Amino acid sequence: MSKKAFDNLIRENQRINRINPRMVHLLNQTIEEEKTNKKNNKNNKNIKKMKNNKQTVFMAIAKGRETAEPTEIKRYIGIASCNLVAINPNKATIDMLYGRESKEEPKYLGEAEINGVKLPQARIDIYFKLADKYLDDKGNPLHTIFRKSIFLTKMVQSNRESTKIKVVDEFGNTAWVTNEQAANHEVPMYSNGPASIMKDYRPLYRNEEIVMNIVKTFLRIVTIRIDANQNPMKYNNATKQWEVTKDASDGLIRFDTTEKFFSGDFKEIVDVPSYQPKNLVKILLGVRNVDGKMYQDVFDTVLSNNTTDYNRIEKELNDAKANGRYADTEFRICEFQEYSVTPTNFNNNAAPVADPFANAEDIF
Repeated sequence: MSKKAFDNLIRENQRINRINPRMVHLLNQTIEEEKTNKKNNKNNKNIKKMKNNKQTVFMAIAKGRETAEPTEIKRYIGIASCNLVAINPNKATIDMLYGRESKEEPKYLGEAEINGVKLPQARIDIYFKLADKYLDDKGNPLHTIFRKSIFLTKMVQSNRESTKIKVVDEFGNTAWVTNEQAANHEVPMYSNGPASIMKDYRPLYRNEEIVMNIVKTFLRIVTIRIDANQNPMKYNNATKQWEVTKDASDGLIRFDTTEKFFSGDFKEIVDVPSYQPKNLVKILLGVRNVDGKMYQDVFDTVLSNNTTDYNRIEKELNDAKANGRYADTEFRICEFQEYSVTPTNFNNNAAPVADPFANAEDIF
């Protein structure tokens, strides 16, 4: 019998027995659903068996973690008392200072391109730790670490015209001399007499003096002056005069192995913090703005901890700014404090401010 004839027979039977075709469809649908449920129940049993099989791996979704607020990085400004705790430390020491693991060993060697010539460069990283007297809101010491990076270039420090070079003697005294004077170790003459420097001077590398002065201040090296007869002198606090001394060994500060710094040998300076671990110095902190991001900065000059007159460091800061240095860093001669930026007034009714470009120096 054909399918068409079979369907006609079914419809005729439904008409004779008064059976509603829709009821038949629902009945068939119910039967199919029951078959599906039985199949699913069978599959569920199989899944349960599979879960008991340790060789089967199932994906799982963890509960996750609660969203945490971003860690606030604080910046500081002003003059602060600090310990000098490390110079060019290795990874282990850096991890100990910050209390967290760093990614890799620090790299202190590089190159600097000056006038198209590539020269060896050594980075001197000096780490300062904030003195314990500075407390947080809970009364605990802040223990903040500040890093000062100084880039020594294997190039003699000279003036802009390259007519003079800067030299240093074993007591850290410096002077500007011509190339001819340097070749003959002549002491330059000033209007008030000969420069206070020994004849056994040598040229300074670029930025070497910054490192030397920081070390001298931290270790409280005695200042030695040189008279016209090449005699070392110390200052006598009792007589308020400079007097010739027979022993000037406590005034020695010049580095003897600077040349080795450019090959990665920093032995002469890495142990300096251990010589006087309790000594404190005062540093000038600033905040540098680079493409809208704030970075902590430290000025070149370091003061002895008992200094209360900041006129000298303010003058040196102004001179550095005038020479184009620290153009992106804001410094304040004030007591140590957390840095804050004065919010901009977005009120349309606010009084207009003066032309921000009225001073041509603000443009460049």
